[in-house]
Formats: sequence, structure tokens, C-alpha cells
Amino acid sequence: MSARPAKEAVRETPPPELAASNPPVYRGTAPGYDFYLQSICEIQKSVGSIESSIKHLSERSQIHESKLDSIEKDVHGAKRVVWVFGIIGSIVGAISLVLLNKILDLAVSYFSAKMPGH
Repeated sequence: MSARPAKEAVRETPPPELAASNPPVYRGTAPGYDFYLQSICEIQKSVGSIESSIKHLSERSQIHESKLDSIEKDVHGAKRVVWVFGIIGSIVGAISLVLLNKILDLAVSYFSAKMPGH
């Protein structure tokens, strides 16, 4: 029974006294916590501005794409007009060449008939 009084003796020791003052308050676990916090806030601010810039550039890209699509439609319409005028010009040119040939034949025959022979 001697083992039992030894356990009771350990239990009866008074608890340690509380500290006279509160422990110092640390803002973070590492020294320079303010610097890390400030750098993280700056990085977050920079990422936010980059996101805003990307959204702005995306909107501008969509505006430019719509402008390019309208220019493409205008160029396609201009190609059609050029083709139509080219076909009409070719037909008018062919007819005028035939008429010019007939006029020159008539002029050559008229001047050759009036000239005295040698």
C-alpha cells in the first residue's frame, strides 16, 4: 500500500502560480509580419488592376472584331461592284473595238478611193 500514498502526494502539489502580466501580443508568427501583409495587399491590388485591364482589353478586342467584320463586308461588296463594272467595261470595250474597226475600214476605203492612182 505504499504505492498509493506516493500518487496522492503527487496530486496534492499546488498548481503553478499565474504570470503577473499578460504575454506580449504578436501580430504574426514571423518577424516582419507587417511587411508580408503589406506586400500581399499590394499583390492583391495589382492582380485586381490586371484583371480589370484584361477585361478592358477583351471588350476592346470584341469592338475591333466587329469593326473588322463590317470592313470585310464592305470590301466584299466593293469586289462585287468592281466585277460588275469590269464585265460591263469588257462588253463595252469589245463593242467599241468592233465599231472602231468598221470606222477605220470605212475611212481607209474612202481615202483610198479618192486618191489618184499612180
